[in-house]
Amino acid sequence: MERRNVILIGNSGTGKTHVAIAIGILACEQNYRVSFRTAAGLINEMVEARNENRLSLYLRQFKKIDLLILDELGTSHSTLMEQTVFQLLATRYETMSTIITSNLGFSDWVKVFHDRALTAAISRSDTTTQ
Repeated sequence: MERRNVILIGNSGTGKTHVAIAIGILACEQNYRVSFRTAAGLINEMVEARNENRLSLYLRQFKKIDLLILDELGTSHSTLMEQTVFQLLATRYETMSTIITSNLGFSDWVKVFHDRALTAAISRSDTTTQ
């Protein structure tokens, strides 16, 4: 399995999540470890882990996952979103695969992450726009 990242961008209802899930199912059928999380759910889990001083332990579990599917990035705004999502993606970069779905175009990602350099780093993936 190539360690590649994919970002699926498009309007609501265009099938981004269905495509991501289909890829996840195919990966499972080939015995890869796959995890599907909504961005809002993941962020809530990460904030909770940080509050309980176990964020490092929580992030470590994602090193065991071959493919992480992060659905609906940008639909939930959290003050810790920038740090937590970037930290997770940084731990996975070039060692594991990640699929991100979003209704936001790249120009709108700066509004979510509040940092142009961070936004550019996250968006350096293989991108498909629907």
